[in-house]
Amino acid sequence: MTMRVSLHRCTDYEPVVVKETIGRMLAELGGLEPCVSGKHVLLKPNFLAPRSVKKAVTTHPAVIAAVAEAALEAGARGVSVADSPAVGKARRVARKIGLIELLEPLGVEV
Repeated sequence: MTMRVSLHRCTDYEPVVVKETIGRMLAELGGLEPCVSGKHVLLKPNFLAPRSVKKAVTTHPAVIAAVAEAALEAGARGVSVADSPAVGKARRVARKIGLIELLEPLGVEV
């Protein structure tokens, strides 16, 4: 089985830049619609521990938010974010990295 992969350089973690980059990647792969339309989607980032985003211990919140938004735009009926961190609780990690503020306007739960 051949797997398709899309790689793009993202110049920084500004939410607009990340969203545009992820959009190009998903478009190259045929979009998310066939996978998520009408379904509830679970995103499983790496939430190792509640540390500053600058320490790069977790998946960057701009990436998580951009993928969540892309799934909703592709027709997902809902999106949740979940992980089992090595230290602390997922919601605590999400709060520490500023993810809660990015996801609340989208209606995405952690």
